[in-house]
Amino acid sequence: MKRQPSRTWERRTFMTRLVAVFALLLFTGGLASCSNDDSSDPVEVPRTSQGTEGAEQPDTSGTRLFGPSGVGDLLLGMNADEVAETGTARVARGSVEEGMMPHCRWVIELQGRENETYFATGRLSVNRGLETLYADTDDVTPQGVRLGSTVAEVSSAISRPNLKAGDFFTIPASITSDYIIGMSLDGEVNTLTLQTRVRDCPEQ
Repeated sequence: MKRQPSRTWERRTFMTRLVAVFALLLFTGGLASCSNDDSSDPVEVPRTSQGTEGAEQPDTSGTRLFGPSGVGDLLLGMNADEVAETGTARVARGSVEEGMMPHCRWVIELQGRENETYFATGRLSVNRGLETLYADTDDVTPQGVRLGSTVAEVSSAISRPNLKAGDFFTIPASITSDYIIGMSLDGEVNTLTLQTRVRDCPEQ
C-alpha cells in the first residue's frame, strides 16, 4: 500500500513554493525597473571652462580655426588651381625685392585682412603647393593661441613655463606641419604662422 505524504510535509512544500514565487516576482520586478533606465538616452552635461584636470580651456568662440592642416577653405599642399577654386583666395607672383623666388607665389585672400603684419595669407610653391599660412586677427590655433595672446596665455596653452617676451619658437602642429610663434617685446604674439616642414619657398 502506497504511503500518503503527511500534512506537515505538504505544508513545508507549499511554503517552499510560495517563497520561490515571491523571490521570482522580486527578481523580475528588478529587471523591469532596470529596463526602464535607458542608458542610450543622451545625458545633459553642464558645460564648463575647466578640463578634466582643472586646467582652463581656451575660448575659441567666434573665431576661425588656424591649423593644423590649414585655415578656412585653404589647406596646406593645395596647388594654385585648387586655391583659386576655393573662391576665397587668389595666387599672385612676387618679386625678388619681396623675397620671392621665381617658383614661389603669394596667396592672397579676397576678403580684406585686419592683420597688418602680412598683406598676404600665405606662400605657395609651384612645385610643392601651399606651404605657408599667416594667421589673421580672428584666427586661433586648437590650443587657443592667436595674435595678441599674452606670454601667460601662450605659456599656459602650450605648457611652456619659461616663455618670455621676445621669444621666437616652433612647435608641432601635425606630423607634417609646424606653428611658428613670435612674441613681441611687449609680451604679445605678433607672429603666428602655419607651415609645412618641407618647403622650397622659405622665408627670406
